[in-house]
Amino acid sequence: MKCLTGKTSGTCVPECPWYGTCHCGCGRETRPYAAHTKQRFTHGLCCINANGHRISQSSPGHWGTHGVDVDRIRPLLAWLREELGTYAAVGTVTSIPAASVSSIMNKPVKRVSPRTASKVVAGVLALRNRKHPDAPHVRRLPTPYERGLTEEPRTARNRQEKRLERARKRLEEAS
Repeated sequence: MKCLTGKTSGTCVPECPWYGTCHCGCGRETRPYAAHTKQRFTHGLCCINANGHRISQSSPGHWGTHGVDVDRIRPLLAWLREELGTYAAVGTVTSIPAASVSSIMNKPVKRVSPRTASKVVAGVLALRNRKHPDAPHVRRLPTPYERGLTEEPRTARNRQEKRLERARKRLEEAS
């Protein structure tokens, strides 16, 4: 929640609908600022945030809509975990914190950042090339659907168009 003052820290104004509660969204009460006046604080007015809380400057959940689908990453992480044994070892190979690897695997995450996805792919290829140095790597090109150029796979759209065409023919024959 953004304060009416437009600030993300300091003191709030009484006209603000969230005056007296933490603006991070937790709903905790904030106490009036009682110490000496500083640059962002006014004596007697409630603080914008409770102690230790803050308003995020970034857009939370950005990768939830614009990232790489986690269903493409989980099998790779599962293979790495099977080969290496622990999430900590997977984190070492991919340069991703073990807690993040665990979250991707166990929590209901829909998408991850492209940077994280590329680190996972690089880790898989590095381990695969180390274990099987003579194995050829043939890169599969992404489909237009995966690149976001089409709304749905072409085969599904073709099927739907054919069904509509058959229904039109039946209607023409019936009339």
